[in-house]
Amino acid sequence: MLGRRGAGSVASVKDASTQFRLFWSFYRQIGGGDLVADQGKKVVIDTAAAAEALAYIRRLTQEKVVPASTDSPGAITMLTTGKAGFLMDGVWQVLTVQGAKVKFDVRPLPRVFRDAPYACAADSHSLVLPKAPSAAAQRLDLSLGFVAALLNSSKMWAEGGHVPAWLPTQQSPGYRDLAPQSHYAAAADGAAYDPAAWYSGAGSTLQVVVGNAVTSVFTGATSPTAGAARMRRELRELASLPAPL
Repeated sequence: MLGRRGAGSVASVKDASTQFRLFWSFYRQIGGGDLVADQGKKVVIDTAAAAEALAYIRRLTQEKVVPASTDSPGAITMLTTGKAGFLMDGVWQVLTVQGAKVKFDVRPLPRVFRDAPYACAADSHSLVLPKAPSAAAQRLDLSLGFVAALLNSSKMWAEGGHVPAWLPTQQSPGYRDLAPQSHYAAAADGAAYDPAAWYSGAGSTLQVVVGNAVTSVFTGATSPTAGAARMRRELRELASLPAPL
């Protein structure tokens, strides 16, 4: 999100998921692959790429581009009170900033590294339709009608900040005229999802483990190389745990 001044803001502490998303975006832009494989049983993090991403993140605080000890509400307040020229956060904050009545725009996370295709951390809302015990019990028409109703409401989701995956909405004049939401639709082309594991996903243990390591680098408590080693060590501990399902 872009405001009027030069300094930036981001949640550098007390928000492991934000710190994970920032790291994951840059790590994938460098060309780092998955952190774990085999449904989370094997750790495959590229520690060299991780250290490079962390070194860039550390530069943001070392060079005073962003504060080193700001939580999520504080980072947003910096933008809405004119103390920051940009905020790195999730699209769901669009409504928060709109409510503050400050002039702003939203753009995709910049391409910082060119080693690999553009990437930025992303997630999606999904539906799981359980299989009924028999064809007669499926009520297929009702299920599909419910899904269709959600898809046909995609503009409402877009107004809340989400990039609509439903192409009839994404390509519609109504969405193209929706500002600032339509200004960052291209970010979906570089969507980088969390690695597949029972302990990954939004607000997950994986995000906490990786995000806390990022925080230690952000604040200068840990070097980028040590932060990458910490990620590998703690991911190995996670990978050794039996899946609860």
